[in-house]
Amino acid sequence: MHFRPITAALVGLALVSSAHAASIGLSFTPHNDTGALSVLSTTDVVGYPDVAQANWNNLVVTHNANGDVFGSFSGVVDDSGNPTSLTVTVNDLNRAFMVLRNETWGYKNAEHTMRRAYVRQDVSVTISNVPYAVYDVYVYMFHSGAANESIMLTLADGATGAVDSTVYYFRYNGNTPNVLAVDTQPPASGNPTPADTIRFVNNTASSFVIQAGDGSFEPGIAAIQIVAVPEPAAIGLLGVGALMLVRRRRV
Repeated sequence: MHFRPITAALVGLALVSSAHAASIGLSFTPHNDTGALSVLSTTDVVGYPDVAQANWNNLVVTHNANGDVFGSFSGVVDDSGNPTSLTVTVNDLNRAFMVLRNETWGYKNAEHTMRRAYVRQDVSVTISNVPYAVYDVYVYMFHSGAANESIMLTLADGATGAVDSTVYYFRYNGNTPNVLAVDTQPPASGNPTPADTIRFVNNTASSFVIQAGDGSFEPGIAAIQIVAVPEPAAIGLLGVGALMLVRRRRV
């Protein structure tokens, strides 16, 4: 007889914890017009464990007679498969784009598929028309064999809002997937903490630019994920609702 209030409270807490679920995933492993290359399916759930999602968007790549690479994300959807207004622009894709078919670097299954192709360092990726008021950005790197690599977000030209301007430093993470970057200053030793995933938090910009650079080797952006952050008011309402259910049961 006394389990119902507890159940109601647990349901409320579950709603609060899952309120961040809306997200958009962009994988640079492409549909390729020159040969078969596995891409993420709509049912593949991949990404940093706390925010792993299905319905990733795959880059669509074509080539002209000169071998130049052209790529785009068209009809971008969110993790539920719903259409969004988000757009993606890669500066100088022909120079930057790489496809690696054989190397695994410790990644398996869908995680490996997501990280099989990437945009090289020192090329910018612009994300526009973000549909979330507040959001985190996860950047999934392919690998970094250099001693000191860096990545940052900047506000796109003409965009409103703000971005997490932290600069993260990292190096190849030694075949251990989904390790978050933690170094925000270049270490004196020249050996940053190993990482392959970078998280920028609480962004509000309508558009932003990702810049990976410092590249003395081949780090690259393999995928990008934009994850909505629930507004405090929404979390508060869910929590209050759960408490009211408990209180009603006790009266």
